Amino acid sequence: ENMTRASQCGFPSCMEIGKHEGLTTHQVAALFGWTTGDFRLVNPIARGAQVVDFEDYPQGKKAMCHLTREEVLPYVEMISSALDHLPLAGTSAGGPRLWRGHRRGVPGAPGVEVQLDGFASFTHDLDEALRFLKQADGGTSARRTLLS
Repeated sequence: ENMTRASQCGFPSCMEIGKHEGLTTHQVAALFGWTTGDFRLVNPIARGAQVVDFEDYPQGKKAMCHLTREEVLPYVEMISSALDHLPLAGTSAGGPRLWRGHRRGVPGAPGVEVQLDGFASFTHDLDEALRFLKQADGGTSARRTLLS
């Protein structure tokens, strides 16, 4: 399903852009799926969980889903493989600064380099990162961190 959706989004399509960057169709589909909602099931496993429970709406009907680490790990590995094939972004690649509104605290003092477990999205848009950071209903922690 993610392959089809990636082939039909945008002009040029997400699939065409990914293939132009040297990704396989499976790698594009994995990145597309993660960015459009599958992060709910991928991130807990990528961060070490053994199982993940989540709600989904197959054919428009609410269903509770349960997946094990063994079931999700191939998806995690495909995303990781895809990211390894993409060019660097942000200031480390001579580009603009990237931002992330992170809905929890991080260890260390301001200015310290941090490594996040699993996968995390960043944006070039500081205002977007701040909007995400300020969402009152997001996350389980009252602590918030702006990462750059």
